[in-house]
Order: sequence, then structure tokens, then C-alpha cells
Amino acid sequence: MNKATFGVAILAALGFALVGCGDDAVDGTGGTGGAGATGGTGGSGGSDGMAMVRVAHLAPEVPSAGNTGVDILLDGAASGIENLQFGNSTGYVSLPAGDYVFGVAATGTTTSLLDVPATLPAGGIFTVVAYRDSAVAVPVNVLLFDESLMGLAAGNGRVLVGHGADAAAVDPVDIVTDASAVVVDELAFGATAGPLDLAEGTVNIGFDVDTAASGGGTDANDDLDVGPLAAPVTAGVVTLLVAVDTDTSAELVPAIYALLPTTEGAITTLSAP
Repeated sequence: MNKATFGVAILAALGFALVGCGDDAVDGTGGTGGAGATGGTGGSGGSDGMAMVRVAHLAPEVPSAGNTGVDILLDGAASGIENLQFGNSTGYVSLPAGDYVFGVAATGTTTSLLDVPATLPAGGIFTVVAYRDSAVAVPVNVLLFDESLMGLAAGNGRVLVGHGADAAAVDPVDIVTDASAVVVDELAFGATAGPLDLAEGTVNIGFDVDTAASGGGTDANDDLDVGPLAAPVTAGVVTLLVAVDTDTSAELVPAIYALLPTTEGAITTLSAP
């Protein structure tokens, strides 16, 4: 599937995750973005004809610097899901397969910033992450994480990473763990990587802007741009780590957001070990 198709699938999932199904619509008021939704179990997948989806808003200054709240539209009309704020995630929602048109609007309006006709396939469990992309007219784009646990060995946890740090968009990043071991090489802006299947515990992880990859000079993995930070690894669970620039006026000041299967509402960030 190409990047454009992924974008359609992701934004379809965003609409589903906030709208819910039938009479069980999720109440996302107050910026919690999905309070009361059915919790996911980290890769268990949907039943026949269904999928599990959640969405995280990690696009700073979208729709604007002073107000990051978004409303979700369904087939051009208000869905009742309002004011999902930056730094928040919905819970998982079990969704039927089908064709829909979803829209994302600034809170309090029905003028869509982006309309997406899309089909959500049955099966699987996914997290949709909105991130800032100043290279496009509407400065927002999306990452899709497939949280399958297929092939994960007993006692290990699975880590997926995403590069949404807009200020570093010109350069890829290396993901570095303990002892300066590069576990992901040259991860491009707007891309995801993994799975990294690791033993349960805590891994110290860092992001290193790989200027050498784009002709910017020698890269030094022992001089991290971000980190080291302590990332949790839980057996039988998928953890998502997403680099996002929270200060768009600075050259590179990203935080690393960590989403566990239990994450709903405010998303935590990693801190130093």
C-alpha cells in the first residue's frame, strides 16, 4: 500500500475512532477524545467484520497555535465529537467495515480542513497518529501503526516508532538504544519503523538526527539529539513511541510520546532514566 493510500485508510480510522458505531457513539468532549470507549488489548484484533481503532492528536498548532481542538465530521455533518486536543488519545473502538466520508474541522465549525472518502477493512487493530507537517497546505498528516502481535516471542514486548518531528523534517533520524546500538537506521520524517521485539523491562532510547544521510556531515551516535530516555517494554504488548516537536519555533525540541494499549486521554512522554 502506498503512502497516499495509507493516508486515506488512517483518516478513515480517525473518523471511526471518534464516531463509534450506531447508538454507542463515543463522547469526546473536554479534550479526552473518546472517554467511555471500549479499551483495546494490544493486538487482539477485531471480530468478524470489525476492527479496533484509536486516534491520537499529536499535531502541535493544528488547527492553530492558540487552539488545537478539532471536531470530527461524518458525511459532511457534525458527528457530536468535539474538541479533541493536542496531546490526547481516544480509546479503542470496535468498528464495522464500510464506506464513509470523514472530515476534520476546527472546533466549533463544520468547515472541513480535510475530507476523506475511505473504506475500513475488517480485522486488525490500529492506532492513528496526527502529526504536524508544515510542508503541506493544511499542516497536518498522519501515521498508521498496525499493532499486530504476530510472531512475538513469549516474554518479549513489541515497540513501534514514528518520526513526526517537523523541525527535523529535512533529515532522517536514527533510533539508538543502550551502548549506542542503532536499531533503526535513517527513519524518514512521516515514516514508522518496527517491530522492535525486546525483552520485558526498560530500554534507554534516543533519537539522533542523521545529517550524514542527507549530506550534512558526519553523524555521531554518541551525541544524541534527543535522549537517552527510558522507554517501557511490556511482555505481550505493543508500545508506540512517536517523536513530535512541541515547540515549532525552535530548531529541534521534540518530545517522545508513548502510547500503550491502556492509553486514553492525556498521552505521557518519556523522561530521562
